[in-house]
Amino acid sequence: MVIIRISILCFFAAIILAGCQNVTPEEKVYRILEESMQKEKTFEQQQEPLKEMESQESVLFKEIMDAGMKNEKRVSALSRAALSNLQKRKVLMSKEQVSILASKREFDKIKDPLSKINNIKRKKEVTELYQTMEERYKIHNHLFDSYKKGLYLDENVYKMLLNKSLNIDLFEKQIDKTNVAFAVVMKSNEDFNAKTQLFNNEKQSFYKNAGLNMSQGE
Repeated sequence: MVIIRISILCFFAAIILAGCQNVTPEEKVYRILEESMQKEKTFEQQQEPLKEMESQESVLFKEIMDAGMKNEKRVSALSRAALSNLQKRKVLMSKEQVSILASKREFDKIKDPLSKINNIKRKKEVTELYQTMEERYKIHNHLFDSYKKGLYLDENVYKMLLNKSLNIDLFEKQIDKTNVAFAVVMKSNEDFNAKTQLFNNEKQSFYKNAGLNMSQGE
């Protein structure tokens, strides 16, 4: 089995800019960015549990292979444990997706202040930042769909192991399908992490160039 860990986002924590009557478009962008990151907290919280459960499933699958098909009771017990593991991971992934979608809804508010930025360089920076983040959301959506497909194929593997008349050839083909599916997950995961890092860099550059004091209190 191919076990994937979706890496934790490395967004920097920040305090919202001091409130004032004349908030610049750049400051509004800042606030929206920080709020959208806050909405990804649930996403971050799923990473460690997912990592642990993926490791557990890997151990279960190895134990099944070591037990051999002659040890029917042990294989059945391990397969049921693996199926339970997959169901829990579905729940974690759903929570993660909900968090990402909430972040995107907040992030989309950036269009209004972006249109009001007069400084050409700052406008270009925010435009590029916006495009990067939109691509990141798109990649995560593909990652989420790919992960769900991988879990579905994994379920079929363990359900086949519960079948007393297991066809070894079909079983091996099913494992191949699962490995191919998770290879897609791995690629999407790499793309997502790369896009996240790019966004972080662009965000910090914008904050610095716009003179936004990230340590300033309300």
